[in-house]
Amino acid sequence: MFLRSRLGILLIVLLLFSGCRPSCPIASCAVRKVHHHGGKIYRGQPLWKKQNPHIGEGVPKELKEKPDFKKKKP
Repeated sequence: MFLRSRLGILLIVLLLFSGCRPSCPIASCAVRKVHHHGGKIYRGQPLWKKQNPHIGEGVPKELKEKPDFKKKKP
């Protein structure tokens, strides 16, 4: 019984991670969607972030609408 439950958990974990793409190898790449580099497809987010990047969930509001008051007007 214990072996069956362990095997079942292992199969579920393998199925969950089999469809995942590797993370982007470029450290300076800030793309949040699935994208291409050199003909390979990479994901732009960590596996634990289940959000829709089209909507912009999880982006702090201050980063979205931060006015720049430091610029001098000509």
